Amino acid sequence: MYLRNFLLSLLMVGSMVSTFAVSSDLETELRSMLENKDATIGIALIVNDNDTLTINNDERYPLMSVMKFHQAIAVSRFLEGNKLPLSATVAVKPSQLNPDTYSPLRERYPNGNVEVSYADLVKYTLQMSDNNACDILFSYTLPPEKVQAYLESVGFTGFAIAVTEDDMYKNRRSAYANWSTPLSAVCILNRFFTSQWLPKEYQSFIAQVMFDAQTGANRLPGGLPADGVRIAHKTGTGYVTPEGRIMAVNDIGFVLLPDGRHYSIAVFIANAAGKEEENAAIIAEISALVYHYVLSLKP
Repeated sequence: MYLRNFLLSLLMVGSMVSTFAVSSDLETELRSMLENKDATIGIALIVNDNDTLTINNDERYPLMSVMKFHQAIAVSRFLEGNKLPLSATVAVKPSQLNPDTYSPLRERYPNGNVEVSYADLVKYTLQMSDNNACDILFSYTLPPEKVQAYLESVGFTGFAIAVTEDDMYKNRRSAYANWSTPLSAVCILNRFFTSQWLPKEYQSFIAQVMFDAQTGANRLPGGLPADGVRIAHKTGTGYVTPEGRIMAVNDIGFVLLPDGRHYSIAVFIANAAGKEEENAAIIAEISALVYHYVLSLKP
């Protein structure tokens, strides 16, 4: 109930953000932090719906599973348009459960032939980043190109969603077809958490699922204090290239401070050297620096 009231109380509407700049001191610190990192790292930040900052925003970063957030918004519109509640179910067939991809859904129902609600499928995608659940939603609701078309229809640009998880599994180079700038991702995230975009049934549900995310505790959440600060976030992780580099280590998050202040942040790391954990630590370091900057601002 608190979350629903919080979402309803905020007045920011649309994807437009102020052109006021975040402190140049923060930008300087962030750029210094990124020096000598063997990766392409993009950052976007919106503080209290007013101040913005971007670093390396001109690149196209592979979205990987971050696109499951975009998908969840479009799925909600599909359900609304078809007058379907989140409790409505679909049949999950054995053929929809790829045995060679990450899928807690498959682990629970290894033989398929079950009815699963839209609510549970969204939970699997957003909380656990389940690849099979993602593609099941694509097949029963909107395919990738229609997810993109919907988000473009409400004013967002700077991203592309063109392929499914199965497409990426079969051809790893195709993962680059799903991409975003950091600012595009953070604008969609900020609008979702600071305006009444979707009907309450769907929006409050998605928000709570993201606050309960089970992936990436060592990324954006890793730079935040354990008590008093809440984060709703979605991670994305790419394949390892033949050259031994990671396509993507990503996290986008909406951070809510105890006094009601909030900010939205996206950190995308592309073509990264080192292990996933090392790149997650970079995201956590960025997260900590941004958090302490926002904390220093006058309420």
